[in-house]
Amino acid sequence: YIDVKNQLVFRTHNLQDFVSGFQRFTLGLAKKVIVANPMGYYADYIFSLNTASFDAVTAWVGALAYTLQIYFDFSGYSDMAIGLGRIFGFHFPENFNYPYIAKSVQDFWRRWHISLSTWFRDYLYIPLGGNRNGLLKEYRNLFAIFIICGFWHGANFTFIAWGAFHGLFLTIERFLRSYKYNSLSPKWIAHLYTMMVVIFGWVLFRSDTLTQAWNYWLAMCGANSWWNDQSNEILQIPHFVVYAFLGIICSAPNKFFQAKISRSFGLYILLFILTACILTGQDYNPFIYFRF
Repeated sequence: YIDVKNQLVFRTHNLQDFVSGFQRFTLGLAKKVIVANPMGYYADYIFSLNTASFDAVTAWVGALAYTLQIYFDFSGYSDMAIGLGRIFGFHFPENFNYPYIAKSVQDFWRRWHISLSTWFRDYLYIPLGGNRNGLLKEYRNLFAIFIICGFWHGANFTFIAWGAFHGLFLTIERFLRSYKYNSLSPKWIAHLYTMMVVIFGWVLFRSDTLTQAWNYWLAMCGANSWWNDQSNEILQIPHFVVYAFLGIICSAPNKFFQAKISRSFGLYILLFILTACILTGQDYNPFIYFRF
């Protein structure tokens, strides 16, 4: 409310906001339709299989598909909301800032679902004492917030375990930072570590039960096999590699591409038409966020 309270009374409508709002809405729609929906199809298919027969390649393909689905679904939803708001004169704060380029779990949560993490910080973490009453209480508060964050997503042990999983790594990072150990070096190692935590966390988040998540993790580590006929079948699904490559490329900022497309309103018109055409051939696929 504090972000929009003044705009509820005083806001302006102009052509510049309408154009930028339409562009932002179209970008979010494209994220949802072109990347999130196809990735969701692959993720749903693989997570519906029996994990006992999983090979590592299949498990990683499913985990990657869901990792891309959940980001492009959530950030696309936010872009559409921000764009529609701007058309009507509202300027909402950003909700995602390329979280998959993060170099730590703490950095990831600064970039992921910023409105949610900010709300938990302002209304729970700080009132509990934050980091003001010693390290042990800081760790307690941090871990407790992420347990609650998991429960906020759903009354299922997988969500609570996912919150605890992130809370554990955040606590470890805070502990190391208290001893002046701020980051991993080189940066690609820090990024690899962060993405491993995030991807394994998404498997836990997506699984129906803790047993399924554990078996999925084992499969990712090659407990069953590294490659079998199932992998060949998965990788032959039409256009999977194309959609996955597009998702990975668009998960990181590209200043050249952003500068080019931001100056061309015609490209957004074409993108809007393309997504509308794709939608006519897709089954109903609601936003993931509507479950929470």
